[in-house]
Amino acid sequence: MRFTIATTLGIAMMALSGCAQVAPPVNAPIQAAPFKIIVPKDILNVDGSYQGVQLSPVDKHGSNIYRTLSTSGKQYYTVRYTPYRAPANGMVTDVCEGELGTLDTQKFESCAHVGSYIKITDLQTAFEVEFTPFRFRAEQQRDEGIGAIPIPFADVSGWYPVIAHHAITFEHKATANFSPEATKANFDRALPRFSWHEGQSDAALKQFKDAYYLDAGNGVTAYIGIKVYPYHKGSLVEFHIDSTAQSQAGVMTRDWRSIVSAIRARLDQITHS
Repeated sequence: MRFTIATTLGIAMMALSGCAQVAPPVNAPIQAAPFKIIVPKDILNVDGSYQGVQLSPVDKHGSNIYRTLSTSGKQYYTVRYTPYRAPANGMVTDVCEGELGTLDTQKFESCAHVGSYIKITDLQTAFEVEFTPFRFRAEQQRDEGIGAIPIPFADVSGWYPVIAHHAITFEHKATANFSPEATKANFDRALPRFSWHEGQSDAALKQFKDAYYLDAGNGVTAYIGIKVYPYHKGSLVEFHIDSTAQSQAGVMTRDWRSIVSAIRARLDQITHS
């Protein structure tokens, strides 16, 4: 079992010698409540991620979240996850705001770092993944030309919205007594399409491929990729589902069992409509 989240070790901070200054870091042990993610076992290992949990759903080609904060692209926000196994299973979350220097290889960052223990509990039909923060450290960097860069958050309370934004990926199948064309049309009517690009079709083989968006409620959105094939006298639909949870105030446990069941039930309903 492993995390396929960031493997970057530590924080990379590049500064001009004599210009950048780093405020003394605050490095404090803390006692705080855990954040829990419950993942049903029947969706595991679809994409190779550890217990189905992806903590960086924004960037599918890497392990970090990165977005610019200005039209120039110089100011940015990033989240980096670094798992470790010793002395116990855990993870460091680095949340930084920064600015690129005159040369884009020069970075000035202020960061909040949170260390958390990870505990996995087998619930028979699901795994509970518990993240318990135990240390918080903040460091602020300033530059004569840029000034002080704000720290993303001042205490561990700012970490919860970050860890609560995560995703799981799973698959599903359904059959219908309708032709592939009719089954595909059911989804065109029921769900908004994910992309403005046209879906793919093979008229000779009566096969279709497309992607849709589903609001699953409670801060969860799902992006549904479908493939429709002829099957006996009807059709077979294969689904690839990327579901992303946003942070919700006061929510300290995200239980995906009911969410996954509801998404599957909705897809079955559309297939058979």
